[in-house]
Parts: sequence; C-alpha cells; structure tokens
Amino acid sequence: MPDISKKKNIIPIACIFLIIFISVFFLSISPPAIIKVYNQSYNNIPVGEIYGQIKIGQAFKADHKDLSAIEILLATYNRENKGTFIFRLKEGLESEDDMVVLPCNMRDIQDNTFYRFSFPKIKNYKGEEILFSKGKKYYFYLESPHAEPGNAITIWSSSEDLYKGGEKIINGVPSRGDLVFKTEYELGWSMSFHTLATRVLDILSFFLNLFKNQVFHFVILLTLSLWMLIILIKKYQIFHRKGGELLVFGIVFFALSIWIVLLLMRKIEVYNQFDHTNTVGEIYGPKKVGQTFVAQYDHLTAIEVLIGTYKRKNSDELIFHLKEQGSNTSDLFQNRVDMPKIKDNRYHRFKFPGIKGSQDRKYFFYLEAPNARPENAITIWCNDQEDKYREGVKIINDQELEGDLAFKTVYSVGLGEKIGLFLGEITRNKPSPLNEKSFYVGLITLLVITGSLFLTHMLRVIVETRTAEGKTRQIPKS
Repeated sequence: MPDISKKKNIIPIACIFLIIFISVFFLSISPPAIIKVYNQSYNNIPVGEIYGQIKIGQAFKADHKDLSAIEILLATYNRENKGTFIFRLKEGLESEDDMVVLPCNMRDIQDNTFYRFSFPKIKNYKGEEILFSKGKKYYFYLESPHAEPGNAITIWSSSEDLYKGGEKIINGVPSRGDLVFKTEYELGWSMSFHTLATRVLDILSFFLNLFKNQVFHFVILLTLSLWMLIILIKKYQIFHRKGGELLVFGIVFFALSIWIVLLLMRKIEVYNQFDHTNTVGEIYGPKKVGQTFVAQYDHLTAIEVLIGTYKRKNSDELIFHLKEQGSNTSDLFQNRVDMPKIKDNRYHRFKFPGIKGSQDRKYFFYLEAPNARPENAITIWCNDQEDKYREGVKIINDQELEGDLAFKTVYSVGLGEKIGLFLGEITRNKPSPLNEKSFYVGLITLLVITGSLFLTHMLRVIVETRTAEGKTRQIPKS
C-alpha cells in the first residue's frame, strides 16, 4: 500500500519549487522597452530655409537594434507654411535606395519643436540572416522641392562638431556641425538571464548596503552588547555578589564614555547652504555647474552636493573638480562617478585626502558630464531666490548667478582639536559660568554618571524579571 503521508509531504515541496520557477521566469522578463537617445541636443544656428533642390541631412550611427523613429528639431520662422516636405532615410551616404520615405505637411509642424518620423523597425536581411540596426551607419535628410523662400521650414543645428557618430550633410556634402535630432529604438519584450541577474544583484545590493550602514552597525552592536551583558549578569548572579552593582555601573560608564569619544571622533559636517527651491537643470555636454566657498575648518576632506536624478537611473559619468579659487593651476582633486550609483534627491559625497591649512581659504568646485545627454543626465538642487550663503556664489558656465547650490563641507579634525572646537563653540558669547569650558566638562561627566546609574538600574530590573519568570516555569504543577 503506498505511503500517503510521503505524497502529502511532496505536494508542498513541489509547490515551493513551482513558485520559485514562476518567480524566476517573471523576473527574467523585461517589459517592452523603448529607448530614446538624444544624439545631438545643442542648437545655436538654423540651417536656412529648405526649398527647391536643397537637401539637409545627417549621418549617424545607430546605438541599438530595432531603430523605429527619428525626431528632428524643426522651425517654421514663426509662420504657417503651406505645402509638403519629404523625410528620407538611407543605409549610408552612398546608398541609392531609400529605406523610408515619409511625405509630411508643413502645416503640422510647430515652431522650434521636435517633429517625429515613425517607421517600421529597421531589420535588414542578408539571405536568411537578420541584420539589426545597432552599430550601423544611416543617413536621413529633408527636402521640399515645391517650397519657396518665405514659405519653407528649417532645422536647428550646432555650429560645432559635437556629435562624434556622424556629420551634417548639405546637398550631399559633409559640413561642419550637426543637426539637432533624437533616435528611438523599439526593443520589445525580451527574456534574459542578464535581466534576472541584474535584479537579483539589486536585491543583494540592498542588504549589503544595509550592512554597510553605520546606524545599522550601531543598533546591532548595542543590541548584542546588552544581550550578552544581561546573560552574563544572570548567569553569574552579579547583582547578588558583593560589589556586583558597582561592577555593572563601571562597565556601563566605560561603554558610554567610549561612545561619546567615538561621536567626537566623527568628521565635522557643515551645512553651508541647505535651502533648495529649484534645480540648475540637466547637466550635459559643455555645461558646468559649480560653487565657490570658504573652508570653515582645517583638513577639508569631502564635499557633499544635493543631486537629483529625475527619478531615473542615468547611464553615464559625472566628473567632480575641486580647485583653489583664483588659481589657474590643475585640479586639487578630481573624481569620476558612475551616474547609476547616485541616488535621487540625496547628498552625494565626493571624498579626497584632507587638505592641511584649509581653514579660511577660498575654494571652487564644479560638476560636469560631457558625455551625458538630455533625459540621461543629473541635476543639482539650489536656492535661486536669495543669496543665503554669503561666502560664495553659484557659477554656471563661468558666469556668477544669483543663489547658491545646496552643499555641505566635511572636515577630518583630530580628537583633541575637535574637543577644543566643540567647547569653543558652546562657550562663545555666553555669560559666566556658561563661558567656562570646565563647566561643560563637568556637565558632560555628570550626564554620563546619571545615564550609567539609570542603565544599571534598568539592567537589574530586566535580569530580576527574567530570573523570576524562569523560577515560575520551574514550579511543578500539582
């Protein structure tokens, strides 16, 4: 006769494995992905009216597979033009065949706005092999054979060669500068172990970062220390021994004293300017955003800046520079940070070796992201309504502007010097005896003693309560 109990045990195990399998399957499926790339966003000059035999285009390299749309920044000269224009997409400048031909009405264009040209996903076939668009060179251009001067559109462009993947093409000839355009890729659904691994690593990263958190360490250490102390006190009945309560008081007093010393050993953090009413906008291309400031203490060792990511994970590199103000020499310090590591609306710390003699000296830091693009860039919070930080100014692209960035400075000061600074701060401009350092030393000592007495009493209550509960459980029932 089959063992029914074994079959019952197999069912929940099978259900657990089924749940794990389904979870892994859904974790490894990515939702339909549409990627937009701002290939070239800087605009300072239009290409002129497009009419007659004029053809204005751009060569570019596809960043991903499944190219499905191109957006171009068009202008109408603030008028309603009539007629049609044509968008053409070719595989390279030398190709004679059009891959896409889209006739469009000039009335549909809004002035100084991106116009979208959508088409079926680009897939080229070479025999039975599918050749995707990623990494391939393409060329698009606009023409309007029946348009005339005064009744034609134009395209915004940059006068410099900022886009490295191609060049602006005028009437079939490469020209200086690049058009302002975006490309879009419709990647669709995908299932991959890479996606699964990334998400599992994100979960593991959360727990690893939790263990790196100093507050978490402190709570765990405090809990374990108290738990072990209670076990030792109960096991050896320390409170019932001669001088036991004094011994526990000494242990607690020593622990509190060490804790205060550790607090004093922490780096000094100064909120130079914390009010934030706005952001400086996305930082990309040639844009540089910085702040001048005066170091408040010696051994300046870090600067924290309140950064925003627009609630997205941007994928490029942010560069931090620190200079001494008024110096044309190279950076005192430079740090490169991967943008995915930056958290939204949080202070990000840029650390560097402590600068000796930094107190009262003027410095300048700035951030840039030359390879970032719109909608794939970070920003910095600032106060642009009033100048609250008097010791420095906000600087964008070498121009001093109203307001200041939201930032902190961090100083690595020795224990003795830090105690002196602490006592100096709390005694400044106070009447006697509040202006005496010895008064606060005595006050802190009294605080540690009373705190130790209170904790010793609480430990005694906890131990005696647990001991009484243990004895109650040991009484046999009649």
